[in-house]
Amino acid sequence: FPKAKFYVGSHNPQLETWVRKEAHRYKATIDDDAITYLLDGTEANLRQIANELEKAATYILPQKHITLEVVEEMSPYHSHVFTMLDFWLKGQSHRVLDSVEELLSRQPAIQIMATLQTFLSRWIEMKSICEEANHKLPHGPGIQKRELPLPEQVKRVCSHMKMRPFVVEKDLKRLKNWRLERLVAKKEMLTRFETNVKTGLMHDRNALELFLID
Repeated sequence: FPKAKFYVGSHNPQLETWVRKEAHRYKATIDDDAITYLLDGTEANLRQIANELEKAATYILPQKHITLEVVEEMSPYHSHVFTMLDFWLKGQSHRVLDSVEELLSRQPAIQIMATLQTFLSRWIEMKSICEEANHKLPHGPGIQKRELPLPEQVKRVCSHMKMRPFVVEKDLKRLKNWRLERLVAKKEMLTRFETNVKTGLMHDRNALELFLID
């Protein structure tokens, strides 16, 4: 894999064609924005891109089209995000802060907060779908509050949100002990903190840490 001449954010048809051919080698096609993400994120490290494409092509099977969402989810940055989120959802504050240190060495705090917003929006939608389905189950005197089995919850969320079952199941397991109202409250808090950062009332790192340990 020769080192390609590349500037982040630049348009390079030759490298973009190479990425498409490499994806084709794994019997897959790939979106243009996913190609840009890989080239920018690796600074056109072709060996690393080849590895990421192989992982992505395997991950999406039996599908054969690699989207931006897929390459983001498979990237090293997002694996660190998932680690941090797992600690946060479990209430392990000290381990969350250790994970944040690792992430801050890669991305500014305000970008990590934007990533958290994306996940919170996704989780709130998932929980809403599941709770709406649970409310429709029979209940009354002598009948305990019922909940759809996990496989049925996964099926409903996949149908509504057009997501892969593997991803949905992992998220729903993560959220087992989180109520919808709590997720909504945390999203509102994060939105307030983002506004405070943008208006200079809070430092981005302080806002991120306060959000995670509150």
